[in-house]
Amino acid sequence: MGWVFAVLIASTAADPALTRYQATEVHMGTSFTLALYASDETHANRAFRAAFARIQSLDKTLSDYDDESELSRLSAAAPTVAAARVSDDLWQALERATEMSRLTDGAFDITVGPLTRLWRRSRRQKELPTAERLALAKAAVGYGHLRLHPATRSVELLHPRMRLDMGGIGQGIAADEALEALRKAGVSRAIVNASGDIRAGDPPPDAPGWKVGVAPLDTSAPPSRFLWLANAAISTSGDA
Repeated sequence: MGWVFAVLIASTAADPALTRYQATEVHMGTSFTLALYASDETHANRAFRAAFARIQSLDKTLSDYDDESELSRLSAAAPTVAAARVSDDLWQALERATEMSRLTDGAFDITVGPLTRLWRRSRRQKELPTAERLALAKAAVGYGHLRLHPATRSVELLHPRMRLDMGGIGQGIAADEALEALRKAGVSRAIVNASGDIRAGDPPPDAPGWKVGVAPLDTSAPPSRFLWLANAAISTSGDA
């Protein structure tokens, strides 16, 4: 991935020592746009490099499109003959995901991968899946098939056709981690937009928060509703 250098957006009268910069790169199959306030372009670019490197690292761990990612290799081992140790990044993502599955009684479930793959195939071939294929995919779905062992940070996949899909949580994790990478690089006034998964840090120096527009259902119309975010997150999903 080629480096996208910081773009000067504007200086701020409230704090002339800080200037707003913005940069975009494509990771996880979508655009990540980072905006931040820094003392100069060198400082901004250093922070951007750290954040985008962190996103890229997580992509290599959590992608279900990349057959060589850690997540894909774990899925390919199903059913695991023994608990498999995983990296800290994958472990933390699995912990978060399974906790959400418990809290939602399975409404959120990263083991939905067999159905995801089936519908991707249907889209490519422009035909609905057969009842038999749907039944096989559904049988492999269920967070109860995923067993975590905290003492050893290892994982078991109990069903032979299991496939893990982090699409519902991976970009949010990456946005969190990108913001943390910016903080470690000395930048706290920043916002990360991962195609609608938005994580905001400290507000701009001249505003109470980052102004985020909520897209209307009419895609030709500008936003009419806005949020002011500071040290918070919001996620949207849809065709708009």
